[in-house]
Amino acid sequence: MDKSNEKLVVVLGMHRSGTSMMSGLLTMLGLFPGGEDRLLKKDENNQKGYFEDRIIVECNEKILSDAVNAEFPEIHDSECFLDKGTLDGFGWLYGAWLNETLVQSCTPTESKLLEETIKIYKSQLLPHQICLIKDPRMSLTIGKWSEKIKINAAIVIVRNPVDVALSLYKRDKITTYIAYNIWKLYNLKAMIAIENIPHMIVDYNSFTENKKKSLSDILSFLEKKVNLNTNDTVISPVLAFVEKTLNHGNSKSDSGITADLLEFYNEVKNGNLKNIKNQYEDFYEKIKYGWREAMYVAAKHQSNYMKTNYKNIIDRINNHIISGFVVKLIRIIKGDPTFGTYKDI
Repeated sequence: MDKSNEKLVVVLGMHRSGTSMMSGLLTMLGLFPGGEDRLLKKDENNQKGYFEDRIIVECNEKILSDAVNAEFPEIHDSECFLDKGTLDGFGWLYGAWLNETLVQSCTPTESKLLEETIKIYKSQLLPHQICLIKDPRMSLTIGKWSEKIKINAAIVIVRNPVDVALSLYKRDKITTYIAYNIWKLYNLKAMIAIENIPHMIVDYNSFTENKKKSLSDILSFLEKKVNLNTNDTVISPVLAFVEKTLNHGNSKSDSGITADLLEFYNEVKNGNLKNIKNQYEDFYEKIKYGWREAMYVAAKHQSNYMKTNYKNIIDRINNHIISGFVVKLIRIIKGDPTFGTYKDI
């Protein structure tokens, strides 16, 4: 596909890091986030909206899911997953553990998928409108996209890993160990990918502490890189949107994370690409099998899996010499022969 004359800004960052807030801000400034009828609807996890074009998300999820299935075929053989079809919804989770070269290389199938996705995405684009693509998965797939479309600017938003881990646990019951690793992998790959792209790093916590200055810095960056023109009348509405969107539960300390992770967080905030790149191989080798634990997170979302586990627990209780006797005794006392059976759960 020929590189177009249209300007494109991408928002990168780990899930639960403020990427939706950033994209909402940019949308209010006039950038095009995708077809209005395709934008993901707001929900309890993002009450102001995601500002993500569904076709972009589906494309990235397809790329990551297929790559995961190719690199980790044993996932489909795991007894954790009785419903194999639900695996395709967890590319965002497993994709972080993909080998860097696998993520960055573009296959013919992916090439065609990306071209079709970009065509649909641009179908509702107005003349002279600046494109905006936001999907946290872009942190893992941006290398493929850059083969098909010119990326004029990238904004990477990074948030304290403690806050991200708390948010992921609340939303998905993801353990701290998995949350910290996936946070680092997303940020590692995003930072490596933007080396040759004009970019800006935005620290979520710093943004919340000085919103007006942060917004001014973003506007200055976009004016230089994509010729974004704004006037003072948009500042107040944008700041009001940001104030309503921000989660002010920011950690005031870095307790609970290792010195290495804290050092990496500071490296990302300061944009030290050279130091970050040097960490990738060593870190990946240490945690490359983390997806094995991550798949149990996904499995928890499957009702079949949960029902099977509950049934196994009930069976163990009933078959145990002591607990089984207690259950039988209660059945006699209650006059209920079904007490303690799986049907009651």
